Amino acid sequence: MAVEDAYVLSNLLVACRSPSDIKRAFDAYDFDRVPRALRVTSMSRKEGKVLDMEGDGIGDDLEKIAESLDSTVRWIWNEDLEAHLDKAMNKFQIDAKL
Repeated sequence: MAVEDAYVLSNLLVACRSPSDIKRAFDAYDFDRVPRALRVTSMSRKEGKVLDMEGDGIGDDLEKIAESLDSTVRWIWNEDLEAHLDKAMNKFQIDAKL
């Protein structure tokens, strides 16, 4: 997450042309990155229970544990970072016109 965040934020900051753009850059960053961070936090909490063999409907079933972890890891690793940057950059540019 930190590397993803740094990538999006650094690109937004490079797009700043004046000091007033900096707040818009951080707002655009929050608009895109906060939902993902909250979901990762929530999923981490869930997977912690799975690893403690306390996952809802999973318990100590090793196959279900593996499936759950595989699903979470795929979601985290297969994220389209360019799409996140585009979303944040669009927000940054739209807010400039307001």
